Amino acid sequence: MKRLSSKRADTRFFDVAVFATAAAVAVNTLLMVGGFLFFDIRRSPVVLAVLLVTLLLYAVCFVLVVLMRRAFTKQLEKADEQQRLAKESKNVYISGLMHDIATPITRINGCASMISDGVVTDLSDIRKFASMIIQNTEDINIMLKNLAEIEKYNSAHISENLLPINLYTLLDEYIRYLSLELAGQNVKICLINLCKSAPVCKIDVKSCKRVFMNLINNSVKYKKPDIPCEIVITLDTDKNGNLLFAFADNGTGVEEGTQEKLFEMFYRADGSRHNVKDGNGVGLFVSAEIIKSFNGKIWAENNGNGLTVFVSLPLTQESAVRWF
Repeated sequence: MKRLSSKRADTRFFDVAVFATAAAVAVNTLLMVGGFLFFDIRRSPVVLAVLLVTLLLYAVCFVLVVLMRRAFTKQLEKADEQQRLAKESKNVYISGLMHDIATPITRINGCASMISDGVVTDLSDIRKFASMIIQNTEDINIMLKNLAEIEKYNSAHISENLLPINLYTLLDEYIRYLSLELAGQNVKICLINLCKSAPVCKIDVKSCKRVFMNLINNSVKYKKPDIPCEIVITLDTDKNGNLLFAFADNGTGVEEGTQEKLFEMFYRADGSRHNVKDGNGVGLFVSAEIIKSFNGKIWAENNGNGLTVFVSLPLTQESAVRWF
C-alpha cells in the first residue's frame, strides 16, 4: 500500500502535465472554432497560421507527455517487480539461514547439557564433546561470514569504484597466482585470448577477482572423480561488441533446464537446497551480483563435456590503468 501511494505521487506530475496540455489543446481548438464562426479568421492568414501552429505544438506536447507518462509508469512497475523479487530472495535466504543455524545450535546445546548435567564424566569424552561444540561454533561463524558476504556484494558501492582494466592481463596474473595451489589439486587452467584488441572493461578489480575465484572453485568442486579438472577460459568479442569470456570445465555439468537457477541463492546442481555453512549457493549468487554491478550478464550452459559459464561485459575505449 505504501509503494502504491508512492507510485501515485511519482506520476502526479505527469497527470498534471497531461491535463494541462489537453486543456490547452481544447482552448486552442475553441478559439479556432470561435474565430471561424464569429470573426471569419480566414481573412487573417497570420492569425490563422499562429492558431494552427499553436494547436499543432500543443497536440505534439500532449502526445509526448502521454508517452512519457506511460514509459515512466512501466519503469515504476519494473522497479516494483525487482523489489518484489528481491524481497522473495531475502525471505528465502532468511528461511535457509534460520534452518541451518538451528542445527549447530541444537548440537551445541545438547553437548553442553550433557557435560553440565554430569552425563559425560570421562575426560576423553568431555574433550570430544568440547571439540564438537567448537566445530559447530565455527559452522555458525562461517554462516555469518556468508551473510556478510552477500550483504557486501549486494550493495551499490561496487559501481562507485569501477576502473578501465585489461581483463586478459588481470586473468593471466590471477591464474599465475593460483598456479601452485591448483597444481596440488590436480587442476589445469588454459587461458585463450581471441580478442583483436586489448579487452578493457570498467570493473572493480577486487570484486572481479572474487568472480574468478568463485567460478574456478565451482569447477573444482564439481569435477568428475579420478579425472584431472581442466578449465579453459576463452576471451572473445560477441556480435554486440561486448567482451565475452567463457569458463569451460570438464566436470559433471547440470541438469538441462536448471542453468538459470545456478545463480540463485541456495540452489545446488542436484536440485536440493544448499547448506549455508558450506558456502553453497552463495558464491555464484555473489558472482552474478558483481557482474550486474559492472552492467554485464552471466549465464551457464552445458558443453557436452561439463559446464561453461559465460560472462558478457561492455568494452570501453578508455585506456587501461594499472591496478597494482
